[in-house]
Amino acid sequence: MKRAAKRHHYLPQSYLEGFCREDGFWVYDRKDDEYRKQTPVNTTVQKHYYSIEEEEGEKNIEIERMLSELEGDTKKIINKIMHRKLLSNEDKMIMSLFISFAWTRIPDFERLVNESMKRLIKKTGDILNKDVERIKQTFERYEKDTGEKIAIEPAQLKEFWDRGKFDIVMNRNASLDMMLQVAPECGRFLSLMDWVFAIAPKDYSFITTDSPFVLIPTADEKIIKAFGSSIGLLVPGVKKLFPISQKVCLVITDCGDKIQYAKYNKSLCKEINIRLAGHAKRFVIGRDKALLSSLVREAKLDRGQRRDTFRIHEIGPYQILQRIPIEE
Repeated sequence: MKRAAKRHHYLPQSYLEGFCREDGFWVYDRKDDEYRKQTPVNTTVQKHYYSIEEEEGEKNIEIERMLSELEGDTKKIINKIMHRKLLSNEDKMIMSLFISFAWTRIPDFERLVNESMKRLIKKTGDILNKDVERIKQTFERYEKDTGEKIAIEPAQLKEFWDRGKFDIVMNRNASLDMMLQVAPECGRFLSLMDWVFAIAPKDYSFITTDSPFVLIPTADEKIIKAFGSSIGLLVPGVKKLFPISQKVCLVITDCGDKIQYAKYNKSLCKEINIRLAGHAKRFVIGRDKALLSSLVREAKLDRGQRRDTFRIHEIGPYQILQRIPIEE
């Protein structure tokens, strides 16, 4: 019997290969503040990252299999893009789903989901445990519905909750479930927007990161006035960036059906790279160490010069974000 693969890439190997020079690339690690030469096979890997833990303790790898099939289909489309071929509507839909999963399959999305759920549980707990009488009523309803008696006394639970000496630990299955819910929806929205494939000049290349899908807030004052501090896929004027390879970066704008290729000059490509680098949570990946070094300095990513990022407060096409410093 063939054993299931344990090493799961949250950035696919086939995708990372597009940023190699020969068989490898350079990685800047924000946590350790160091540069390393690496290969796709050993980059952005976590053990059983997409395995669902079943009740019996078994590892269900259906999500990893589904993602692998999507990666195979997308690889063919990326090959079309690299040769500047016309994409079909089906190609656009598949690519949109791949990009959406690139947004939701990464560790940062898991952290986002966990933080959101913890806040919800804490808020609900504060309401349910407001006073001993309310806890007592909750216990009575539970015991009536289940026939099971709760061992702890209401006053003990109230004291425990008020001390706050506990942590809420989320099961990985919860964020995987959210990933499967959010990705198809966001992918559908992306497929209904205008796409421009930015082509880098011969003497320049695009980078990628461990959080490669980037939203750029609009500078339009009318839209800012209408939407406030909101930013999301459906907010007008918000640009979406996703590096396809070292030579091509996808720029998604507002609703439409255009797909076009455009040569970008070095200055525009550099601006895109700085945006991409500034969004990295830990790893910045590029063909050349010199390019990474330059971007790390300009985006102020080296330790002690943490660049601001956004924290999402709601998951979906409209997100409420707050600008905060990146911290562990």
